[in-house]
Amino acid sequence: MPKQARSEITYRRLLAVAEEAFARHGYENVSVAQICAQAGVTKGAFYHHFPSKQALFLALIHAWVDRLQSQLVSALENATDMSATLKAMTETAARALQDAEGKLPLFLAFWHRAARDPKVWEAAVAPFHEFEALIAAYLRRASEAGHLRVSDPETAARALVAQAVGVLLEAALLPDAADRATTLRQSIEWLLRGITASSSGESYSPDLP
Repeated sequence: MPKQARSEITYRRLLAVAEEAFARHGYENVSVAQICAQAGVTKGAFYHHFPSKQALFLALIHAWVDRLQSQLVSALENATDMSATLKAMTETAARALQDAEGKLPLFLAFWHRAARDPKVWEAAVAPFHEFEALIAAYLRRASEAGHLRVSDPETAARALVAQAVGVLLEAALLPDAADRATTLRQSIEWLLRGITASSSGESYSPDLP
């Protein structure tokens, strides 16, 4: 096997092992030595890919955010009308929540560490700003094209991201709660429809269960 291919396998193996270990035991309780032993690699191989345990931790978060961003961009680019936009945003958010299942303790550890470490804090807030900018740009383009009427795309985007993060946090704090994917779909759909209706002067009443 080529050296580059072996290196990639080692990198992915370290990510997979660390993700499971951090989620199960917490970031602080897992050492580089434990990760290396479970992954079957040397410390030299570990430090070849990651300068520190923190760097590995951040790589895990970035990988998850990159997947979500790619899904959202693809979904929005393929949306052709209001109905398609609603479905694209809500389904992307629901998939993100499902993808996060089993990783929620990892996210709590990430946010906890971010509060104490400026470097991690910077990495923690960057995805929120990126998602807000991405959604705001889409809402602005859709509004200019006449598909939507949103007077304040930035505020609308912040509200949508906050809604998704709130459900994710609830999932971490209340793991036995009801179907969160459905909750997230409904809440984002109501918020999007409400923003659009209020911006266009129309009334909107969600079909409450």
